[in-house]
Amino acid sequence: MGYHIISRTLISAAIIAMLFTFITISCNSPSGPGCGPFPDRFRITDFSASIHQITHFDSSTYAIQLSEIKDDSIQYDQFAIKMSPVTEVFYSSYLDKIKFQLIRNVYACSPIDPISDETILDIQIFSDNDFSPEHPAGENLAELFDVYALYLRDGPRLVDLNEFLTEEPNAPDYLVLLLKSGPSEADEFIFSVRYVQDGEKLNEFEFSSTPIIITP
Repeated sequence: MGYHIISRTLISAAIIAMLFTFITISCNSPSGPGCGPFPDRFRITDFSASIHQITHFDSSTYAIQLSEIKDDSIQYDQFAIKMSPVTEVFYSSYLDKIKFQLIRNVYACSPIDPISDETILDIQIFSDNDFSPEHPAGENLAELFDVYALYLRDGPRLVDLNEFLTEEPNAPDYLVLLLKSGPSEADEFIFSVRYVQDGEKLNEFEFSSTPIIITP
């Protein structure tokens, strides 16, 4: 009888161990319902870009609101070029999903915002018309722009575009180019943007805006 008791005890222990292992694997599987780990990186595959009007900006919190430009002209300090990355997320390292042990570190079941390891190398902005005597058509206008870069993990940044580029920053979740200096006189412009990064699936992106009259 003692042999049968020991056998049943061993079988029960084995079943409990299997249940613990199954629960642990399920809760750490990417396909598990509502559980982590989650993809922690993103790569840019394309951009959606357009020109907009700044309808609200809070300098204390860097909260910004953009809207469509409804007229054929806009004051320079209300003009913005929005660049929204098209991304795909992935795991930065391989996760060994099956480890037969009773106690494992528990992953949080709230998703984290993925970040990018891709580095921005250059952003150039050109106009098809003379912006001012110092900035003729075809010359890089980057020094006339600030950049609003939103990083979901760290928050937004607002900085001079050229200063931003000297840092070789990682690609953000959201990018807005803000014109901080007006033309010498009101005129119609088409802006072209050339974005360059050290990326995995995208290295360059170019965009040309619709015509818009910019006023000083």
